[in-house]
Formats: sequence, structure tokens, C-alpha cells
Amino acid sequence: MENYVRFENAASPQNSRVNSRSNSVQRHRFEAADSGSGSGSASSEPPSPQQQQQQLPALSERGSSWIAATSQSIWRRINPPPPVRYESQYLTLIPLSDSRLKPRRTKLIVSSLLLLAVMAVVGVFVLVPRGVSVGTIEVHSTKMTFNATTLTYRIILEADVPIFNPNYLKASVTGNVSVSFFDAEAGWSAVGPVTLAAREQPSVLAVKVDASI
Repeated sequence: MENYVRFENAASPQNSRVNSRSNSVQRHRFEAADSGSGSGSASSEPPSPQQQQQQLPALSERGSSWIAATSQSIWRRINPPPPVRYESQYLTLIPLSDSRLKPRRTKLIVSSLLLLAVMAVVGVFVLVPRGVSVGTIEVHSTKMTFNATTLTYRIILEADVPIFNPNYLKASVTGNVSVSFFDAEAGWSAVGPVTLAAREQPSVLAVKVDASI
């Protein structure tokens, strides 16, 4: 009997521990239920004005982003982007000894360039104008008369004017020849226009001048 009684007493603390654990679990469940009901009651309350003011920037940002996205989609539909061109990504290696890398008709190109350069130099040398020069003028009289009553005389002179034309083209000469005795001009005669041949060395012009007084 004593052993039986002791066994029951020894087993009773274990049962009490199990009961206490179950009670504590139930208490935790009730506390979790109470907290859930409290959160549900709190969420059902309307937001305060401060919370509404805090939510306004987020709503405006969402609206602006939506407007920007829709405008971009409309713009893409109106103005579609150009088609993408296909570009080859392959790389080929060509040896230096390949004939395609060597210039073709090198001699012909060089000779034609040299010919053009020579022609340009010759053209400039021929076409550049050079000054026409006059040599020493020789004068001799062809006719001379003297009037004693009126104290006048008549002299007709002939002047040989040599003109040098160093140009490779024809040249035209115009001007006048004048005769003066000391400081007084006795007469003059117009010359030309006279055409000179190319490379004329020289061309002598015979000009008659009336130097009568």
C-alpha cells in the first residue's frame, strides 16, 4: 500500500506540469487572438488628416509616372523608331601579300599626275603676260622747208620705233610719239593700235611726225 500511494504522489507533479503547459499555451492563444482583434479594429478606423497628407505625395508621384508612361507610349505609336540596320560582326584577316591590298595602275596614275603638273607649269609660263619694251628711236627728216617772209618752217620727221614683244602671244600697242625742240613741243603723232607678232624681237614701227612751226 505504501508503494502504491507513493507512486501516485510521484506521478501527480508530472500531471501538474502538463496541465500548466497546456494552460500557458491556451493563454498565449487567447493573447494572440486579442491582439489580432485589436489590429482589425484599429485598421477599420478612418485615416487621420496627417496620414492623408503623407499619402498625397505618393499618389501624385504615381499619377505623374502613369501620365509619363502613357505619353511615351502614344509618342512611340505616332513616331515609331527607325528600323535597326543589321551590321555584320564578323572580322576577316587579310595577309599583306594579298593582291587586293596593292594599289592598281600605279605607273599610270603617277605618269598622269606628272603630265598634269608639267602642263600646268608650261601653261603658266606661256600665259603669264610680259611687259612690251621700246628700244632706241632713230629720227631722220623727210621734208624740210623755210619761209623767209613769215619766218616759219616746215619739217616732217620720220621716227623708227623698235618694239620688243617677249610674250608667246600677240600684243597690241597704242600711244603717241612727240617731238620737242629744247623744252618746247614741236609736234606729235598717234600710233596704233598696232598688233605685234609673238616673240617679236624687235618690231620696227615707222611713224611720221609733223614738227612745223
